Amino acid sequence: MAKKDSSQPERREYYRIEESILMAYSILDSNDESNLVDKADSSYEILSEFANVSTQMKTTLGRISERSADVASCLKSLDTKINLLAQVILVNGEEQNLSRHDINISAGGLAFNTNESLDTDILLKIKLILPPDLSILILKGKVVSCIRQDNFQYPYQVSIEFTNLSDTDQDTIARHIMRLQAQQLRQRKENLR
Repeated sequence: MAKKDSSQPERREYYRIEESILMAYSILDSNDESNLVDKADSSYEILSEFANVSTQMKTTLGRISERSADVASCLKSLDTKINLLAQVILVNGEEQNLSRHDINISAGGLAFNTNESLDTDILLKIKLILPPDLSILILKGKVVSCIRQDNFQYPYQVSIEFTNLSDTDQDTIARHIMRLQAQQLRQRKENLR
């Protein structure tokens, strides 16, 4: 059995990406760990279904664009308008204190800045809305660190490890990260031209 070389940096299990998204979190009572969805989350279920339909449409749009670029372009524009409308409805009707956070996310966890100190090992209910298709995830995570930093507005950086993450949610996060990485790569290539 090979020994781990301690001089080599530890490799992460998942790819990570930084972005700014709408999110909210709340501390879970240890007695209420199993139930992440409450009555107030029904709007999230509807928006989650909205995101699923958008994902299903992408395949069909690809086939349509092979036949008619104009029709595909028009349908993509309509889809964009509907997505923007859904975002406006979501933000205006939000009751769960969603706010924009700069996060660092992987399929295994996330880090974000906050104005409150959180104890390690506590469990959080985390709501994330992933652009552009408004995928909504309601996840559970354990605080693995809370580090004080030099940031007046958000003096704490909290790192969360997802717990009991379903394969579907993990796949959603992984696809989101790959899409953002591809987008960033395209932008870098365009900037080099």
